[in-house]
Amino acid sequence: MVNMLLIKLILYNFLEHRLKWALIFNCWNGNAQVKLSDSLMMENIYGQFWNINELNEGKVMSETYLKYKAPRVGVYFDFNCVKSEEILRKVSEEKLFRQHFHWLIYDDKSDSERFKQLFENFHMAVDADATYAFPNLEILSSPKNISYVTYDVYNNGYYLGGKLNMTVDREVQCSARVCELKRYLSSLHEKSRNDNRWLLRDITMRVSTVTTHLPPTAPPAEILEFLGSDDKKNVDAIARFGFTYLMMLKDTIGCQYFHNFTNSWSVTEVTGGVIGALGIDQSAELASSPFLITKARLNYVRPTMPLATFRQVCIFRIARNAGIRSEVYLEPFSARVWLIYVAIIFLIGFILWFTFVVEYRQLKLYLIFLPSLLSSCLVAFGSACCQGSFLMPGSMGGRITFFCLSLLTFIIYNYYASTVVAILLGSPVKSNIKTLGQLAESNLDVALEPIPYTMSYLNFSKLPETRALVRNKIQAKKDPQSVWLPIADGVRRVRDQPGYVYCTESFSSYSLIEREYTAEEICDINEVLFRPQEILHKQMNRNSSYMEYIKLKQVRILESGIHRRHQSIWVKARLPCYLSSASLVQVGLEYTAPLFIMLACVYGLVFMLLVLEIFWHKYLENIELREIVEGLMK
Repeated sequence: MVNMLLIKLILYNFLEHRLKWALIFNCWNGNAQVKLSDSLMMENIYGQFWNINELNEGKVMSETYLKYKAPRVGVYFDFNCVKSEEILRKVSEEKLFRQHFHWLIYDDKSDSERFKQLFENFHMAVDADATYAFPNLEILSSPKNISYVTYDVYNNGYYLGGKLNMTVDREVQCSARVCELKRYLSSLHEKSRNDNRWLLRDITMRVSTVTTHLPPTAPPAEILEFLGSDDKKNVDAIARFGFTYLMMLKDTIGCQYFHNFTNSWSVTEVTGGVIGALGIDQSAELASSPFLITKARLNYVRPTMPLATFRQVCIFRIARNAGIRSEVYLEPFSARVWLIYVAIIFLIGFILWFTFVVEYRQLKLYLIFLPSLLSSCLVAFGSACCQGSFLMPGSMGGRITFFCLSLLTFIIYNYYASTVVAILLGSPVKSNIKTLGQLAESNLDVALEPIPYTMSYLNFSKLPETRALVRNKIQAKKDPQSVWLPIADGVRRVRDQPGYVYCTESFSSYSLIEREYTAEEICDINEVLFRPQEILHKQMNRNSSYMEYIKLKQVRILESGIHRRHQSIWVKARLPCYLSSASLVQVGLEYTAPLFIMLACVYGLVFMLLVLEIFWHKYLENIELREIVEGLMK
């Protein structure tokens, strides 16, 4: 028989859990149903009622009565009805003891052993929110005052080997007016539900473990030893990074792992590999490797924690002596400035020549010879090159003119020289190729690291620059398979062959580059993003019972600082360039060659002029000799 005291207990329990939606499964008479409905409505709780003895247990419970997922729904279930055990078994088959429902299971016979025998084989998980309540028959009570005892019921995961856990919680005193807490019977109230279930020592979680270096058919001990090691970080780096993080998570959970090995993130976007095991197949609770979020995957999995940045880059070096560059000596000034400067030199040369003429003819300061206009221009040019002069005006005006010329050319020369030196000794010139589209249209050879998600990305990406890379750099080759190059060979070829491009993942390549390259070679590297940069997340099935529980564990790892240290070991955001302004930078032949070529050309011209001048003088001597001979003959 139901009375108002039980109705008050139901209200007390639902209000304590702040529920506004209730499903009532009982076998009461009509009057009791009306009383409970009125009581729920007075507390603004919407209730739906079903008679347990009239339910068809053959129907799928999750698609009929318990199809709600959010917000949380309160479920009152009367354990004393004839078909109660049959309906509860169906609920267990449908795995409906989960976080979306708060179960209040009432037993007026207080037969906890019968309840335990029934529930110890039920599918329950760590997030189950079930309360078992019965009247405390050990305490004398009147019809107007009854005491109820409640138990917290859960299982860390029956299908993972967990055992039923029933912990006494509290005693509630109910009267016709109200129910109130009489006493706590344990320390459950001191912590949250997740804190009370902090360790899962009695279960073995299924883990989908990915490795691309070793075949999944290799001995499990060999695969686990490889994934747990930290030498040669460039080999299968993401899988090993995720695996070591998984081991830290294992220590905080306290459970055991059963590994199911695979060699890929996924076969398609949502099937196969670790993603298929978490999502569609539901054959694993955890994945050893973090992976990327896509719109299709969100239908099956949910991210729990960001772990690292996923960067795939195309790296290459530009040869510092790839070609002669003479423009560096013209770059300090624009063409207009050069023209004005040359005009000023000629103007000052003319003024100096005019000064020398006045001094020689009027002031009689130069008695030996009068410099020509060309000599005056050479004096002005020598001053512009800070080479001094063998001629010096003697008049005050001429000296002031020469002083102004020297001051002007000194200022310009120092600016020019410092600019040229800064260009020659500055950082190596970076490539103008900044995007994947530019790389696809260039004449550079491209190779790629043979990893499954790179192959998948090239097949399914619709980005125009990616399609252009596939068309121009892969399909255009006689042997398209030749573009797939192991990471060790690809990184070394980039170092030894400037202009060679290798597309790889930063997890794998950066540690190898730091070990194989010199500091100067690292600073010479150019990077182009192979695909948009994204975040790698640890993910679980979207309806997993362990979702919130694992999130709390991961937050604890993050707060402790262990994850930051672990990330600093495996994840490199960028390559370190340690060259500073104090470092020795050699000027290559591409910059100095123009000077030597110009010097060789000038000396060649001088030699030609010298030969012509010799022939000219011999010609003049022959003419003079002929004239003398002719004069003697006359």
